Amino acid sequence: MQLLKSIALFALLSVQSLAEPIRVPRSNYPPEAGKLQARANPPSGYDTVTMGETRRALSGNTLFTDGLATCIGIVIRNAYPAGTGQFDKILEHVSPTLCQTEENPSIDQQLRNIWQLYDLQPFPQPQAIVVYPPTNGNAAQGAFNNYVIGQMQGYAGQRGCAFGSIERDHTYVDQPGGSRLWIDDQQNIYWSLFNNPIA
Repeated sequence: MQLLKSIALFALLSVQSLAEPIRVPRSNYPPEAGKLQARANPPSGYDTVTMGETRRALSGNTLFTDGLATCIGIVIRNAYPAGTGQFDKILEHVSPTLCQTEENPSIDQQLRNIWQLYDLQPFPQPQAIVVYPPTNGNAAQGAFNNYVIGQMQGYAGQRGCAFGSIERDHTYVDQPGGSRLWIDDQQNIYWSLFNNPIA
């Protein structure tokens, strides 16, 4: 039975890979050659999100994840920082797990988790952003990316949430600090070693 589920999911992922992702406009990303400013250390005072995990943070706090190579980062944020004591950002580190275990939720469960957390306290002006890796010709990565983007777009549409996606620049992904993603206290989303926010 598990084999049939895996085959069906692979077929669905293959069909989803035919869709074109919607891109979030951004400025100065990636920066022109020679304009890279490395961040030697991650932001201080952050909450860490591990693989397969979803966390939310109060206004003024930062959410951080690392190790995004083939995994996907998803941010749901309010368009502006909320008042003191209010949640205004959620970060999820989605791993391409087809089979659910106690330690690793399935892809679909991971995507449901972020919206279940959001639904506890919806934001006044929500924005959902999928930050995904390039495929580099890998059909499985493309299928995973497009499946997550398609599902997230559907969930966002059901809630009247603005939606977009950003393909990550993997130039520095194999360097220390090159596979990290965070959303800071001002709702800026940063990726890798780039000093400028990507959204």
